Amino acid sequence: MNAIIENINNIVGSLPFFLSVALLVGSFALIFAAALAASFALPAVRAADKRPFFYYMNLYAVLIFTVIAAHTSLSAAAVPTALFWAVGYVMYGALCFITKKQEKPAGLSCVVTPAAPPASANPSVRPSVPAAKANVRLEHAIGITDKLLMREIGRSDRQELEKIKSSLLLLQGKGNLTAQEGDVLNDSFNALLKLMARYGE
Repeated sequence: MNAIIENINNIVGSLPFFLSVALLVGSFALIFAAALAASFALPAVRAADKRPFFYYMNLYAVLIFTVIAAHTSLSAAAVPTALFWAVGYVMYGALCFITKKQEKPAGLSCVVTPAAPPASANPSVRPSVPAAKANVRLEHAIGITDKLLMREIGRSDRQELEKIKSSLLLLQGKGNLTAQEGDVLNDSFNALLKLMARYGE
């Protein structure tokens, strides 16, 4: 896996900086535009779970961080990555809003009725996170955690980092992550972004 990440970094490093960022941002914008258009045009897409877009957004945040860090530094990559994630979260919220708006019964403006699952479906089962995507994000997050732990940081932040690393190590090697474990990974990555911005990593 480290060899794969190193190959990606080599490819990214060989491309012009602005071209690399433009390709990533542009392709993500196209994905959002396609999802938005499909949500308006197709009832099945409009009613579908938008969580896959959230996973794509986090994956693109990791890629953008890697691209910027490869051409500049980790500290320079933290803020634009956080900004991209914030804008992506707003996009994700817009898609979810369209879904919830579709689920409102006629004549009721404040009540949202979720669509009932098929009789044969298990409502407690949610989509899992693919192993390949989870492993890339886990290794990247653990690497960031190790770098922050080597710095002089506050005691409470160090304790938080140690808890994050423990959680990440528990998730590592599990293969496909459940949706709940994917949420833990997302929360850990978001906490790391905030700590990186705080300490200028």
